[in-house]
Amino acid sequence: MGRFNSIRIYFSRLWWYLVKVFGGLDVPPRFQAALVAGTTPAASRGTTTWMEAWRDDRGMATLPRPNREHGPWGSQYPTGASKRYAAFISYAEPDRQLALALHALLRELGVEAYVASVQLPDTGTSAWKEEIIKAIHDSECFIPIYTRHSLARPWVLFELGVASSAGIMLFPARVKSLRSRELLLAVPGQHALVYDLWKTDSLRSLVFNVLKRARRQSQVDPAHHTAFEKTEHAQKIMTFATERWVFIAGNLPKDAKDLERVTIEGAPGLSGPEKLARIAGDITQSLFKHGFNVSSCPEVEPVGGKVAEVATRFMATSHEDLTDRYRIGGIYPVDRDKRRSSLPDIELRMWRKLFEGFRSSYLLNHEWLIVLGGNDGTLEEVEAARSLKVKVLTIAALGGTGRAIASTPGVASPLDAHAFTWNATTLAQVIEALSS
Repeated sequence: MGRFNSIRIYFSRLWWYLVKVFGGLDVPPRFQAALVAGTTPAASRGTTTWMEAWRDDRGMATLPRPNREHGPWGSQYPTGASKRYAAFISYAEPDRQLALALHALLRELGVEAYVASVQLPDTGTSAWKEEIIKAIHDSECFIPIYTRHSLARPWVLFELGVASSAGIMLFPARVKSLRSRELLLAVPGQHALVYDLWKTDSLRSLVFNVLKRARRQSQVDPAHHTAFEKTEHAQKIMTFATERWVFIAGNLPKDAKDLERVTIEGAPGLSGPEKLARIAGDITQSLFKHGFNVSSCPEVEPVGGKVAEVATRFMATSHEDLTDRYRIGGIYPVDRDKRRSSLPDIELRMWRKLFEGFRSSYLLNHEWLIVLGGNDGTLEEVEAARSLKVKVLTIAALGGTGRAIASTPGVASPLDAHAFTWNATTLAQVIEALSS
């Protein structure tokens, strides 16, 4: 059955892709949207996912004949000059502030965009999914905001399918932490042109193309150029889009002999745990100063706990909101206790599966995982990071998991793998590797 479902999903998505590329096939938009999720009318019946909204929809069971006088599929959806919104902004909930900033910028420049968290509460009914579909059809263009959050949400890809099948102009945008290759692999048939929301010129091009599309103009009013330069919303968008999250993991390795070859400039005689804490603290503070955001597991000493301590102190002295720059992740000591328990192997495998899912959840929107020392739990975090295509950096000379993975392809290891002196120069080398 599993193999059959995989084959069904593959051909369903292939069908959607052909519809998108060649167009003109008599398949209603709602049916095409279902194909994005890899389902079919028959398979959609009885599901417990968001596809239930289409379970009893006659349009899924019986394909209506198109009414060419009122648009591709009758007068149910608006077309042409009757469209209400300049753009439909599609996003995942964790990226809501970014979407709201883009909505505010477009509004300040004189056009209205649709953002579910703004318009939907005013018009929400039990058929809210149908309202979303109508809003997409009622928009001149469609702006999907691609982040690691949105690519993990089937609803965002569903909205993309609705817009594509309806022939809505696509203006895809992405944040800095999402690499182009990740996007091309995640979204079938994605356009080569994707707007970079953290770049002024790219953001300006996106906004002005929306204005020209909405007003049927080939040029933008000079006043809009001035307004764009003065508005604070553009800067907010670029700030939100530039957010780069780093998770700092690790702890004292079981065999801490490697730490004896590491010296801390200006602080001789430190113990192994003290060296790890000093390095973790210095990296955390430097990351904040370079615009990165940091997360760790405070329960893990001496690494995660030191990161949390420095983060709290840094935010207090800089008068910033701690929750915007630091997050708590990790599942220690639960994972340690389960590994040490005498549970049967089958139960331990079940726990490892649960841990794997949870680790993926707190590493999801991160660009980097830094490994300082570490043991079994840290290795599991590395595996979760790789599955999410989160980049990994290690300081091999600290030993443990960090040394074990240093020679693995794709793992950054900027410092000497055997011995080094920790000072401003080696710290700068680490930050430079993370900034690349």
